[in-house]
Amino acid sequence: MRNYQRKVNNPYLLPHNLYVRVKYLVRDYDRLKSEMEDILHEMPKGDTRGTPVSASNPVAEKAVRRERLRKDLEAVDQATLVIPEEYRKGVLNHVKYGVRFPDYGERKTWFAHQAKFLYYIAVRLGEL
Repeated sequence: MRNYQRKVNNPYLLPHNLYVRVKYLVRDYDRLKSEMEDILHEMPKGDTRGTPVSASNPVAEKAVRRERLRKDLEAVDQATLVIPEEYRKGVLNHVKYGVRFPDYGERKTWFAHQAKFLYYIAVRLGEL
């Protein structure tokens, strides 16, 4: 799958590395969501004697990890709301899984909504 964004007449142009990073964040959305849920149920890691490796504060470490994941997931969720409802599923499936855009709608429209979606994720993450 290509990592190409339109360069001409694109008000949502991102630097290439940021574009790729945001795109892969969306592709990793399902794993991040399950990881966030799994953090609640994981046991503290310990060495062979049963003492935790990080005896400082495992609860605080879990909270920090969950907050980081929550921030990333919320950025994707909020940016999804910027796309008109009839285009959301098509844009998400195209970015996440590489599925072709549906046949309704102009191709330029789909790519414009995709660019807007990825741009607003970067804004919500504080990268722009």
